[in-house]
Amino acid sequence: MSSEYLKQAAILGTFVATVRETGKPCGETLLQKAAYVMKELFDVPLSDEFRIHYYGPFSFKLQDRLASMEADDIVRVSPRERGVTYDVGDRYEQLRERFPKTIATHAHAIQFTARELGSLGVKQLEPLATALFVTRQHPGVPAAKRAAKLLEIKPHVTQSEATAAIEKIDSWIAEVAV
Repeated sequence: MSSEYLKQAAILGTFVATVRETGKPCGETLLQKAAYVMKELFDVPLSDEFRIHYYGPFSFKLQDRLASMEADDIVRVSPRERGVTYDVGDRYEQLRERFPKTIATHAHAIQFTARELGSLGVKQLEPLATALFVTRQHPGVPAAKRAAKLLEIKPHVTQSEATAAIEKIDSWIAEVAV
């Protein structure tokens, strides 16, 4: 395991711990969208490449990383009614102790993302993460045109959901820029 793998696992494990402390489940869709938001909005150094998939931005590399983290007992997967939820594993504590500076450096991004996304379901995560994807792909394009682009990618999303998602992303970008 490389140091970079372990640092990224510490960041993702801390996100899992932060969400689980609220009593909310932390499924793979949430982890996928959270990693994308942390990477794109806060420049958190996650090496995963994302592309549009069924529920918005998705990384197969991150999916593999989560499986490796599970095998390394950094995270654990528990079944629940619809899918699974992640919890931290026994080795997460070692990462917390080994990489406190990495975790502290990205604490704001982790807490912001957990707060904003942690209680959302797939139906809410998909348009938000896709809105960020569209905004990153089309910088400087007016909100209405980005909402139309989101609808091209995700035709099952309503116009009002697309518009609200773009507005939310724009407010996050403005908040982060301050």
